[in-house]
Amino acid sequence: MRFLFTAAVFATILLGGCDFSETKNGNAATPPGQSLTEPTYKALQKDLFAGYCTGCHGATKHAGGVDLTSYSALSSGQTGKGKALLVPGQADASRVYAILAVGSMPPPGNPRPNAGLVSLLKDWIDAGATADLRLQGAPQPTSEPAPPPPTSGVATYASLTETLFKPMCVGCHNSEKSKGGVRLDSYDEMMKSGGDTPVIVPGEPDASKLLEEVAGGHMPPKRTNIVVPQGLKDNLHDWIAKGAPRD
Repeated sequence: MRFLFTAAVFATILLGGCDFSETKNGNAATPPGQSLTEPTYKALQKDLFAGYCTGCHGATKHAGGVDLTSYSALSSGQTGKGKALLVPGQADASRVYAILAVGSMPPPGNPRPNAGLVSLLKDWIDAGATADLRLQGAPQPTSEPAPPPPTSGVATYASLTETLFKPMCVGCHNSEKSKGGVRLDSYDEMMKSGGDTPVIVPGEPDASKLLEEVAGGHMPPKRTNIVVPQGLKDNLHDWIAKGAPRD
């Protein structure tokens, strides 16, 4: 009995000196893998925008008319082509996410954010993208390099729409703004665009104006700072070569 009593007292003293619910500064401990101590936008501004974007998209130098130095600039900003940088609740419609997701930005040769940061941006936008939004269980940004975007594999119209046409082309080639008389916002419009110089000639990549412009680096225009990865150019070539099927 004396041994059990002594052990109990010792355990009480030992555990009594440890507080597992609070940190030394009195704040609740943050579970591993969560980011609960600051609004998600502040984390994104610090770790993503300031770290990878504001060198070209800052208050004094805003390439393409884009300023990513503040929430107000991001939420009200548009690209030089009038496409919204941020559409709360719709990450895929937000240009700031679309460009990062396909790896078009930052330009080649510059440090790139890892997949965790890009995923955090998507989650934040889809959840409403407010300045003070907190995401429970959001992953902490890591310093691991981001894997390259999926630019190779089976080339289909659907995959090209998601990785090439929608994020890099339809801002200028759509139902409201068909620059050069070209529309790339639907399969049918694409196939009949170009007139005497068809945008797409099924089975003939070398005769397809779209491939010529993209592969040659002429489209998207250099002023947009959008660079099409070689893998996407190869996918476009392969899709046209096999007949440019709808599905």
